[in-house]
Amino acid sequence: MDAINELFTPIKVGSLELKNRLMRAPMCTHFANTDGSVSQRLLDFYEEIARGGAGLVMVEFCYLDERASQCDYSQLGVYDDSMLRGLSELAEVIKAHGPAAGLQICHAGRQRASGKLPLLAPSPLAWPDIGIVPKELTKEEIAEIVESFGQAAARGRRAGFDLVEIHGAHGYLITEFLSSDTNKREDEYGGSLDNRMRFALEVVRRVRKAVGEGFPIGFRLSGDEYIAGGITLDEAKITAARLEKAGVDLIHVSAGTRVTNEYQIIPMFLPRGCNLHLAQGVREAVTVPVAAAGAMGDPRLAQEAIKEGKADIVSLARPLLADPHFPRKIKEKRPREIRPCIRCNDCVSQIRLSKSLRCTVNYGAGREERFRLVPVRKPKQVAVIGGGPAGMEAARVASSRGHRVTLYEKERELGGHLSLAGFIDELKELREYYLYQLEKLGVTVVLGQEVDSNRLEAENPDIIILAVGGSPLVPDIPGLDAASVLTVTELLTSPAELGDKVLVLGGNLIGCEVAWVLADLGKEVSILDSQGEIPFDTEKGSRAVFLKEFAKAGVKMLPGLKFNRYNGQGLEVVDAQGNTRLLPASNLVLALGFEPDRNLLDELDANGLEYRAVGDCRQPAKLLGAIHDGALAGWEV
Repeated sequence: MDAINELFTPIKVGSLELKNRLMRAPMCTHFANTDGSVSQRLLDFYEEIARGGAGLVMVEFCYLDERASQCDYSQLGVYDDSMLRGLSELAEVIKAHGPAAGLQICHAGRQRASGKLPLLAPSPLAWPDIGIVPKELTKEEIAEIVESFGQAAARGRRAGFDLVEIHGAHGYLITEFLSSDTNKREDEYGGSLDNRMRFALEVVRRVRKAVGEGFPIGFRLSGDEYIAGGITLDEAKITAARLEKAGVDLIHVSAGTRVTNEYQIIPMFLPRGCNLHLAQGVREAVTVPVAAAGAMGDPRLAQEAIKEGKADIVSLARPLLADPHFPRKIKEKRPREIRPCIRCNDCVSQIRLSKSLRCTVNYGAGREERFRLVPVRKPKQVAVIGGGPAGMEAARVASSRGHRVTLYEKERELGGHLSLAGFIDELKELREYYLYQLEKLGVTVVLGQEVDSNRLEAENPDIIILAVGGSPLVPDIPGLDAASVLTVTELLTSPAELGDKVLVLGGNLIGCEVAWVLADLGKEVSILDSQGEIPFDTEKGSRAVFLKEFAKAGVKMLPGLKFNRYNGQGLEVVDAQGNTRLLPASNLVLALGFEPDRNLLDELDANGLEYRAVGDCRQPAKLLGAIHDGALAGWEV
């Protein structure tokens, strides 16, 4: 890896000196208590991030008042002096480990994910996610909210935070004023850009007055909303310059809204750093430091952004969820030890389901005290059968705790479904991370050998963990035994000669990934499913990318179909109205999910051997389920 000096040079934000250029970006957790106060879980979570070596740790967005600023349940609050005790502990626990501590303050505007009333916005335009028309703010109400921002900022300083960031991005209230897409007012707060930025500038001036001269203020700004009539880079540059004059010391450039979510929380199907040009553009318009956000988790990309002057600071949220010690590992030249963020976005999917934040690759996120890898007093001999993600994670965790682990895999290489999706860089990197960890930890890996109950009985391990995976589901319809029918596993492990017209049966994530690959090969692709929509199990950002790319590539999506029979030239289907038709096809690819592979489980049951099943052989699930299953099994040995 190239020299990393630029990432670890200090930088001043106003009067505050940061020890390096890596900043933990705000990210909602739902770890706060129901009244918005700081919980022990929140303290443990941020302490682990603070240990990881970032220069600035920004705490997630806090709501300002008890009327209408709160976005969601269990959101952190700064609305009252009763919050100060917990916030003070939070600032203290972060700063104790070296980083500066920042607090982000925000008014949800119409984007109250909870749907609680009242909803307040510049104009009575509904947020599509909940469809409730907000009340248009009066000038008196605007003034009250400006005052709330000032009081919240003052509390942040009193609590001991080193910086307060005003959230002016992602479609929340300040953005709703800035964007002509959501601001249709005809008074001095609407119309021209000067008028639309009036509210933001009033907030900044009130915050400056509240915290005093010299105390650093940040502002999170959307560099582009990627929607017709929304904020553009040219507007963002003008706004940033005015914000600097009003007293802002750091411009934190993001992009997108909840409508164009794929640019706000960039999924694995878009390039890394695809918003970096926005930070670079804003940096040309201001003299204060600019932080770049958005899929910046590749250490080389982060380094180049600083070295080439595209940004002054690199902002990371999901990468520090996946591995809080990302900064320390870069500084110590241990990049292979970084547990990579795969940008699956199941973290934000959990939030949108009103659950607490979780990370697919880091079972310990939000469970820091419970899931601390303490060495065992009496090591055991552990046999892990199956080298997919569940098995590799079980082996990694058990070995990390000091157990003697042997990992058996019947194929010639480890990886399981990660190997199937090797065309996706992030999943390839996750597999490489596991291979490195298993080698470093001294796990004995046995490849290309089938394990049965006789062998396990002879070797007599203390613990058996079964992670033998699942087999592709094959529906019970005539004709699927034809040579032109492939399962997704067969397609990705032993590529066959395909005809021009391919039907992919399965509108789930893996079906869409397969369709993407086939379309790139120039095939005429249709995705079919009995579900009412395609894709049906992907998070919002990935779904948006699939829909756009499929439209460009001419991939057809045919939901709500029942499959009757395949005759080698076409598939007979029945639609929701009962109409039957034949869809021509040179090949079918079955991507309908997986069912548990129970052969070895049933054999062990018959022979009375105890084991623990994890991953798809227990219950087929997405990658999060497999890795978490494996982690818990390894931890409980």
